[in-house]
Amino acid sequence: AIQHAYRMVTFLQTIEIEFIIHQNYLNAHHQFPSAGVVDIAFMDYVESLFH
Repeated sequence: AIQHAYRMVTFLQTIEIEFIIHQNYLNAHHQFPSAGVVDIAFMDYVESLFH
Protein backbone atom coordinates (compact mmCIF):
# COMPACT_ATOMS: atom_id res chain seq x y z
CA ALA A 1 0.00 0.00 0.00
CA ILE A 2 2.83 2.41 0.85
CA GLN A 3 4.56 1.60 -2.43
CA HIS A 4 1.40 2.52 -4.35
CA ALA A 5 1.21 5.82 -2.47
CA TYR A 6 4.81 6.66 -3.44
CA ARG A 7 4.03 5.87 -7.07
CA MET A 8 0.96 8.09 -7.00
CA VAL A 9 2.88 10.98 -5.41
CA THR A 10 5.62 10.67 -8.03
CA PHE A 11 3.01 10.66 -10.80
CA LEU A 12 1.35 13.79 -9.38
CA GLN A 13 4.72 15.56 -9.08
CA THR A 14 5.43 14.75 -12.73
CA ILE A 15 2.11 16.26 -13.77
CA GLU A 16 2.81 19.36 -11.67
CA ILE A 17 6.25 19.86 -13.25
CA GLU A 18 4.79 19.43 -16.74
CA PHE A 19 2.11 22.01 -15.95
CA ILE A 20 4.71 24.51 -14.71
CA ILE A 21 6.80 24.04 -17.86
CA HIS A 22 3.69 24.45 -19.99
CA GLN A 23 2.58 27.65 -18.25
CA ASN A 24 6.05 29.24 -18.24
CA TYR A 25 6.67 28.43 -21.88
CA LEU A 26 3.29 29.75 -22.99
CA ASN A 27 3.77 32.94 -20.99
CA ALA A 28 7.10 33.53 -22.72
CA HIS A 29 6.27 32.41 -26.27
CA HIS A 30 2.42 32.42 -26.50
CA GLN A 31 2.37 29.08 -28.37
CA PHE A 32 4.14 25.76 -28.59
CA PRO A 33 6.30 24.92 -31.60
CA SER A 34 4.21 23.78 -34.58
CA ALA A 35 3.92 20.04 -35.23
CA GLY A 36 5.59 19.37 -31.88
CA VAL A 37 9.03 20.05 -33.31
CA VAL A 38 11.38 21.60 -30.78
CA ASP A 39 14.73 23.25 -31.27
CA ILE A 40 17.73 23.75 -29.03
CA ALA A 41 16.27 27.01 -27.67
CA PHE A 42 13.22 25.13 -26.35
CA MET A 43 15.40 22.47 -24.71
CA ASP A 44 17.65 25.14 -23.17
CA TYR A 45 14.59 26.96 -21.81
CA VAL A 46 13.20 23.82 -20.18
CA GLU A 47 16.62 22.99 -18.74
CA SER A 48 16.89 26.50 -17.29
CA LEU A 49 13.71 25.91 -15.27
CA PHE A 50 15.56 23.31 -13.21
CA HIS A 51 18.66 25.38 -12.37
